[in-house]
Amino acid sequence: MKKDSSTNKRSLLINAVWNFSGFAAAVVVAFVMCPKLIHGLGDDRYGIWSLVEATVAYFTLLDLGIGISVVRYVAKFEEIEDREQLNRVFCTTLYIFVGAAALIVSATAGAAWVWTQPFGVPAELAQDTRWLILLLGANVAAGLVASVFGSVLHALGRFPAKTMIETGSRIAGAGFMLAVLAAGGGLVELAVVVLGCTMVRGTLEAAAARRYLPHLNFSPRLANRETFCTIRGYSVRAFVVLVAGRISYSSDAIVIGAFLAPQWITFFVVAGRLTEYVRDAVWSLTAVLTPAISALETRGDHAAIRRTFLDGTRYTLMLVLPVAMGLLILGKPFLTLWLDAPHAEASYPVLVILTIGMVFALSQSVAGRILYGMGQLSWLTVAVVLEAVANILISVSLIGPFGIEGVAMGTAVPCVAMHAALACYVCRLLDVPAREYLRQALTGPLLLLPAAPAVWLAAMHWLPISDWSSFVLIGSMGVMVYGAAVWLVEFRHSAAMPSALAFGRRAAVEES
Repeated sequence: MKKDSSTNKRSLLINAVWNFSGFAAAVVVAFVMCPKLIHGLGDDRYGIWSLVEATVAYFTLLDLGIGISVVRYVAKFEEIEDREQLNRVFCTTLYIFVGAAALIVSATAGAAWVWTQPFGVPAELAQDTRWLILLLGANVAAGLVASVFGSVLHALGRFPAKTMIETGSRIAGAGFMLAVLAAGGGLVELAVVVLGCTMVRGTLEAAAARRYLPHLNFSPRLANRETFCTIRGYSVRAFVVLVAGRISYSSDAIVIGAFLAPQWITFFVVAGRLTEYVRDAVWSLTAVLTPAISALETRGDHAAIRRTFLDGTRYTLMLVLPVAMGLLILGKPFLTLWLDAPHAEASYPVLVILTIGMVFALSQSVAGRILYGMGQLSWLTVAVVLEAVANILISVSLIGPFGIEGVAMGTAVPCVAMHAALACYVCRLLDVPAREYLRQALTGPLLLLPAAPAVWLAAMHWLPISDWSSFVLIGSMGVMVYGAAVWLVEFRHSAAMPSALAFGRRAAVEES
């Protein structure tokens, strides 16, 4: 068997760094753009943008869970060098998505044509909202087709190319959006920019996929029912997970729009964006695991998968827990500096609630990647459906008495319950005793956790945060102390270096 670059230590670390770099660039762009958009459009228009964006995002469900199948099966068939099956999976997925894209464009065009006053927006904003539905719908359609090529790059472990394309298009898009705002443009012009950047990104990803897989065949003849049936069992479950996830993370704006004024969407979204950035950061790091786990599962190396689960979870928590504490302690000053005091006052309670749910969700991000890589999605399918249903019911029941904080509780409470159960399930699936999980995955991060918060609280008592300089100084002090503590505990002695930094090491050594 050939040596698989997707599972050796060096490639996994390089891919993780590149993927995280792409995320970091996205955060920088979002950091600059969010206040520009809010102040440039106003709370009402930005709320409408968020509402339409969340609504048309449901069309991504026409992915049907097939997109993630490309990652699993392209990685699998490339591992065993079965190029015919690889091309059949690719073409079947591509042409299904082309049909789905046509359906999305037709549906949003129809909605924009017949819906004279969408979402009950003020009459003066109705025309722009209709155009926004059409253009953002077309953007989802273009992104769905482009995602096939991005999934191929993901499966091949070509994260440097994927990241450069995505980052370049994101930075270019931000530049054009700033130019539009400076010229007095509004919702429609911004949506045109977003659509154009998505189409350029998809074209570049298609060229890159063909470059790394010269044998990639685009012939419609290779798309057939038999191949669809091959991936259907996996994709149906992945589709249900996708639907439930979309409900859990995209229904909040719709619920708020149904019961409250549009500006409350803005206050909620501001807090949600911060937790979303953290989620995306961790997912960008763990994304490299899905094809690697698929390859390890194909080889039958379950010991390496167990090591990945325990060590990966520990390192994920070491990253997530101090970030979560930073959101809780420094979140309100950050929001004040980033936007203004009124937005901070309205958004911070939501941030606190969503952060709690985020910690539990990200603590099991490695567990989720393992289930996808192994194709073990039956339990996860049921769990996320229950989470989504509970999310809607709790949000609707609490928005009356608690406002947007009630919607945040509707998101956080089911999330905590589901991911606690996920940890138990994956431990049982991989034959990991509860005591071993607690000792190897949880104890270290929990013992190290107080380092950064203690520094932040003491420093804020000594130097109140009044500008970006004091914020960066205090934040950096906590990060440095925490980083030193992690180094002393985890990395000081090479003998203590955990196998989380060597995903698939044994497999690579054996093949060498």
